[in-house]
Order: sequence, then structure tokens, then C-alpha cells
Amino acid sequence: MERQTQFEDNVTYGGWSIDLHPPEGMYAADYTSRHYHSDGIYQIPYRSLYSFNVNNLLFAGRNISATHIAFGSSRVMGTCASVGQAGRYRCCALCGEQGYPAGDL
Repeated sequence: MERQTQFEDNVTYGGWSIDLHPPEGMYAADYTSRHYHSDGIYQIPYRSLYSFNVNNLLFAGRNISATHIAFGSSRVMGTCASVGQAGRYRCCALCGEQGYPAGDL
């Protein structure tokens, strides 16, 4: 996210800052929220939207494959909506047209 890597299988974008909270939640003894801001937007690759072990299962929203650091940004509703649209319109349409399972695209 910070390096704004260009992915060959990019399907959508995110742009929220990385907003990290302690694993213990708001009751943590040392509750500090950390924010990291990058310059511009980042790409979300298709490979983060499909299951490696269940055929034709696509993920959208907060359940995409991401590190806990990346999740600090990708979890916001605007990005989740964008991921959902990417899964439906870009990925499923290609699967239907070409007759491939989601993981074969």
C-alpha cells in the first residue's frame, strides 16, 4: 500500500489511510490509534478476492485476503463497496463469458 505497487490483476482501488488499533480494542491499557498516510491511492489485486481452496468462491468487502496492516485501510466502507463491485462486475462477468472458475482467471 505504501509503495503503491502496480498489480497486473488490479480490479479496484483504495485510498483510506492505514488506521491501526490495538488488538485488545478500546479497553487496552495503552490505547493508541496509529495512522499512516500514503500519497494517493493503491490497487487491490483480483487474487485477494478469491479462495484458493474453494472453487468459484469470491470474497468482497471486509473478508478479502489482506495483512492486518493492509486491513487497517481496506476495511472502510467505501473500499468495501468498491471491492464488491469489482468482484461482481469485473470478475463474475469474465467467468461467465469465458466459462472459467474464478481462480482460473
